[in-house]
Amino acid sequence: MTVQPTERQTVLLDIEGMRCAGCAASVEKHLRAVPGVVDAKVNLVTAMAVVEHEAAIFESAELVSGLTAKGFISHLRDRQQPPQSLPKVAPYPIGQLIIATGLLVLSVLGHFAQPAHLPHHHGNSLESVWWHWGLASIALLGPGRFILTDGWQSLRNGHPNMHSLVGMGAGTAYLTSMVALILPQLQWECFFDEPVMLVGAMLLGKTLEHSARQAAAREFDLLLSMQPPWANLLVGDKSISVPVEQLRVGELVQVLPGDRIPVDGVVQAGRSTVDESLLTGESSPVLKIPGDGVTAGTTNQEAHLTLRVEKVGDQTILAQTIARVTEAQTRKAPIQRFADRVAGYFVYGVMVIALLTTLGWWALGSIFYPAITAAPLLLGLKLGIAVLVIACPCALGLATPTAILVSTALGARQGLLIEGSDVMAEMQRVQTVVFDKTGTLTQGRPQVSDSQIDWPLADFWPLVAMVAGSTQHPVANGIRSEAQRLGYEPAALMTSQTVPGEGAIATDSAGRAVHLGRGSWLLEQGIPAVPEVELNSAANIVHVAIDHQWAGAIGTQDPLRPEAKTTVEFLQAQGLAVVMLTGDRLAVAEPIGRELGISQIYGDVRPDRKVEIISELQAAGPVAMVGDGLNDAPALALANVGIAIGSTAVTIKAADVVLMRDSLLGVVDAWQLARLTDRKIRQNLFWALIYNCLGIPVAAGLLYPWHLSLSPALAGALMALSSVSVVLNSLSLRWAR
Repeated sequence: MTVQPTERQTVLLDIEGMRCAGCAASVEKHLRAVPGVVDAKVNLVTAMAVVEHEAAIFESAELVSGLTAKGFISHLRDRQQPPQSLPKVAPYPIGQLIIATGLLVLSVLGHFAQPAHLPHHHGNSLESVWWHWGLASIALLGPGRFILTDGWQSLRNGHPNMHSLVGMGAGTAYLTSMVALILPQLQWECFFDEPVMLVGAMLLGKTLEHSARQAAAREFDLLLSMQPPWANLLVGDKSISVPVEQLRVGELVQVLPGDRIPVDGVVQAGRSTVDESLLTGESSPVLKIPGDGVTAGTTNQEAHLTLRVEKVGDQTILAQTIARVTEAQTRKAPIQRFADRVAGYFVYGVMVIALLTTLGWWALGSIFYPAITAAPLLLGLKLGIAVLVIACPCALGLATPTAILVSTALGARQGLLIEGSDVMAEMQRVQTVVFDKTGTLTQGRPQVSDSQIDWPLADFWPLVAMVAGSTQHPVANGIRSEAQRLGYEPAALMTSQTVPGEGAIATDSAGRAVHLGRGSWLLEQGIPAVPEVELNSAANIVHVAIDHQWAGAIGTQDPLRPEAKTTVEFLQAQGLAVVMLTGDRLAVAEPIGRELGISQIYGDVRPDRKVEIISELQAAGPVAMVGDGLNDAPALALANVGIAIGSTAVTIKAADVVLMRDSLLGVVDAWQLARLTDRKIRQNLFWALIYNCLGIPVAAGLLYPWHLSLSPALAGALMALSSVSVVLNSLSLRWAR
């Protein structure tokens, strides 16, 4: 019995209330436990989840209601329209920050204004412990209340977060100080300053982090803003402004100078230059005339254009670009998956360490360190609080998504679409890069260089132009252009058939069959006496048969891309082996290989053979394949990293990396961006882990015998600084060259 595969679909969720990596891990765990869910990936920075599910046994309402019940308010996203902006990062109003900062300043002034000779519980209002109690109470009940309530709610729901740690630390400091105030016979000191400073440091750090994360999202927001919401629909001789989503294929729209183009379409009337830089990275405007295609999100510069609508909504290149960049945010490299596993248990581990710190110093501190002057329990509490507030799960959670958010959005604006951090990590492992020749290393616009014709020219060229016009192969396009240059019109076409990798056959109105293709294929088709023709050692030779008689051969040259040699040299300088595949004869390919410095060349390669060669090369290590994304699609899919040139809907879906602009230098840019991003991710994770691995033991009193310790307030400030530093390090990608 054959089991039919279950249809799988994906939904996007916008999620509110995630504060740290622990929250994201908890949300991911919950989503994966929902019946019908196959996989779920959560991004902390964009507050988004991509959920893959089995269509037959899945209820989307269960996702939303389950997360909302756990304190994470969720909304299903309409995938027919791209998001208008990223969700807001965190609700930290500036007013709360101002109040908390004011309280912190007053507390510091009171702390330093107190003369050393005055008793702790006396003095003027600034020096009085009651003053500090009042400030601490206002700080916790006012701007710090959100930290306490959110921390408690998260703890109660079984997913304690950063607010839980800070809330426990601030609350413990406040309650301990209250005990010291009410029971002076204990001779404990009051440290009401600590909760105030913790709240101030927390809000200051989160505000800076919020600002930095919004800056990280700015590149993505700019990409989103490229889609204009309105279009000028032409109805007769009048123009009506309508929402873009109401446009239909085949309708006409008018685009004024300075306006963004609202749809993917074809120019019907007008002549103007279009700025495509925000989508392809090309700085020079492109001239558009009737018949040329245009892309949504690009900018019309000089004159009115009338366009016929070809694609709207989620079918446009811009919408698919945004969707690809959006979903790339949730792709995780192996190193990030490790960090996520750590973050899932991080908060619980910190709470256990804080408890052990408190109990250890209380019970054993005076034994191992007899010089302790403070009460052992009080010292243990202060150090335990420092452990709670110095730990930073946020730094772990922000390490990868902030870097990916900046790099993928920045790359998209430069004409690079990279699937995610796992692809970037895989690019660092690649040992061999395989290039398709035609249209990849070459310009993909072959030109007729020579010919040997054994047929009347007045009959030969019209028939050849007829067959060439029935297929879209680049060589056929070059032959058709040559016939047009010579002044011959195509003969009337009756039927046609294209055989991929071999050639094409067509019949004219008189019923004559015309074959255009490889000499070996013509022989297979029963064409007798196909001669060996040497037109040019560097030419691709196409044979022609008319009415089952060999009629001639046409040689074509496909010029190299100007940037091909630079690209190959760059990859070889990285220690990568470069291989060339081509369907042309080896004699044609070898001179090109010598010019580019490529020694390993495979000639006469049919499309199915490309897959076999990729598989063979993978035995020696990971392989990247660079092709045009159409006939190379199987090889692109099999390669460890598939890189496609071209911004069609097919290429956007076919490869791991898409070069939107028609330049091989995009391969260099993609490699450099992947390398820089992978380096930033590793730097972020390294510093986040080192910070916690070193900071927690120091906060726990490891260096106390040498009179080095961290107050809870200083520990809180360091905690805030760690998250900000990770985001700022990711932001530095914006200035990388």
